[in-house]
Amino acid sequence: MLEYVLEALALGFAAGAQPGAMQAYLIERAAGSGWRRALPAAFAPLASDGPAIVASAALLGVLPASLQRVLYAAGGIFLLWLARRAFVRWRSGDEGRARRGASRGSGGAPKDGHKGEARAGFLQAVAMNLFNPAPFLFWSLVSGPILLRAWSASPWLAAAFLGVFYFALVGTNAAIVLVFGFAASRGQRLRRALQGLSILAMLAFGLLQLSRAAHPF
Repeated sequence: MLEYVLEALALGFAAGAQPGAMQAYLIERAAGSGWRRALPAAFAPLASDGPAIVASAALLGVLPASLQRVLYAAGGIFLLWLARRAFVRWRSGDEGRARRGASRGSGGAPKDGHKGEARAGFLQAVAMNLFNPAPFLFWSLVSGPILLRAWSASPWLAAAFLGVFYFALVGTNAAIVLVFGFAASRGQRLRRALQGLSILAMLAFGLLQLSRAAHPF
């Protein structure tokens, strides 16, 4: 039991901490919209990873190269679209005005419009994960075999592995949102700098996805 718990903690933290499209998106949202509206996106893997887990259990890493190329291309296009939207917000400064308006609200609590923005950010993060082949490859090549081994020992052990893994993954995502959200709140220039860097990161990952679609490896 302890072996699976430790493996799940290590894998969940590694998946959340390694630089990638999701991390760039979380940083952009935290820097641009504040941690309250960005935090729901940290939970996106809970809603998006189901197909990856099922596929890994069924295919165990035998993912056709043609499917990888389609997923990489779709993920790259979606990331470029998100980067463009974030750049428009960054250039216009609308996010800064929205945050100042939020601070004049009732104790800084999110209003209905802000809840809608948080919901939209969560759905965008879910869509990004669905279009991203990384979770499919990760579950097929790394976590899938461990999950199946745990299942063969006990379904409860497999459930524990999944629970601990997503506790570590979502916790790491939330930590990223909080750290960059609080850092950005310390000044307009720092906020815009962090947001600008995250937009460049999303742009880079989008181009990388398209490159992998053209030249899979």
